[in-house]
Amino acid sequence: KRVIVCPPKYMEIKNVINETQKFYEDENIDVKIAMEQHERFVQTLKQFDIEVIELMTDSKLNEQVFTRDIGFAAGDTLFTCEMGRNIRKPEIDVLQLFLDHENLPYTPLTTRSIEGGDVVVANEKVYIGRSLRTTTKAIEDLQRQLPDKEVVAVEIREDILHLDCCFNIVSDEVGLIYNDAFNEKERNILH
Repeated sequence: KRVIVCPPKYMEIKNVINETQKFYEDENIDVKIAMEQHERFVQTLKQFDIEVIELMTDSKLNEQVFTRDIGFAAGDTLFTCEMGRNIRKPEIDVLQLFLDHENLPYTPLTTRSIEGGDVVVANEKVYIGRSLRTTTKAIEDLQRQLPDKEVVAVEIREDILHLDCCFNIVSDEVGLIYNDAFNEKERNILH
């Protein structure tokens, strides 16, 4: 019903922080195309009566477009994350300042580290990818924050950035999975 986005106005690969960026480092980002795609995305959301909230962009935050990583909702609670990379930590400040200004309630997750891209919410289950950016301690802390939900830790291949890059829920009956990102035990958990 409501999403927070950030236009890719300053999107640029400055400091390579993952394998995907390494692959595109020389090509980098065509901001003009990215802005056009972002605008079509926003218009599509609005066509489905989704309220779109755009965060203020900051020229020093070239990764800011990835709002999925800085927060997520589980039930009626909006959580702000604790980023694994220092380069992305100021993005949380921008989000929290906006939420405070708009008087929107949120719960900050302060355990290092948990990123929203590793969190996939499916009704009463919350799947969390244990990755280079989301720690076991953070997963355990989130389970304590969500006593009415089953938090399921899922190991993902080390070269996969986030759980949502290889597993997503499409509906109550359908999900998408990139099987090669998981070992057999993890695939059985997700199927």
